[in-house]
Amino acid sequence: MAITVSSVVNSFGQSGDKRMDDKIEAKRIGHLTNELDLKPEEAKEFWPLYNALKSDLKANKKKARQLIKNSTDADIVLREQMKIEEEQLAIRHRYVQKIKALIGAERTLSFLKAERGFNAQMLKGLRGKRAQKRKNSGF
Repeated sequence: MAITVSSVVNSFGQSGDKRMDDKIEAKRIGHLTNELDLKPEEAKEFWPLYNALKSDLKANKKKARQLIKNSTDADIVLREQMKIEEEQLAIRHRYVQKIKALIGAERTLSFLKAERGFNAQMLKGLRGKRAQKRKNSGF
């Protein structure tokens, strides 16, 4: 789900993407920090895990975009896309297990809920801005 918001933001164009991504990431970190109430020793281990999770998911997603961009065979694209989605799930599963070992099952659930909540909040904001633009432009 973390990648979904970034993907939506990245689809708006190249200019300002890095600044926008940085702003969103800062808000995400603040939100997760507040929700998880990590102890300093937990934070030292949690954030590198979280960053590795995001990095692995992003690399896998990039692979998917390249595949879609470079292939004209719909059957191959569908098959590979399903395989990539399975890989995304396997990546999340692997990291959730590591996070659970660090902060416990209950707080891992809190983390997943907080992450989903943040993503939903960001998507709602983006949809609202898009609707406002349409309204202002007369469409």
